[in-house]
Amino acid sequence: MNKPKPFTKEDVLKKYDVEEKDLVYRYLGIIEWICLHGVGHPIPETAEFARQKVLFEDGIDNKDAYMVHGCDGCCEKLKKS
Repeated sequence: MNKPKPFTKEDVLKKYDVEEKDLVYRYLGIIEWICLHGVGHPIPETAEFARQKVLFEDGIDNKDAYMVHGCDGCCEKLKKS
């Protein structure tokens, strides 16, 4: 397995219709978009990077853990970008 390549802030801003001021940086390289309701929604590519990083470094694959959040439905905005 090759070392995973991070999905950066610049990648997020190019792909999604979000503003930098609304991004929060979390452990393992996860970037969350904070919606108008104050809920953090993980950027899918950054959550996948975190999963691959832990798998590469520790051999542990917990693929669903990195997307868990208290969703209020605003993730649909990320899917439409």
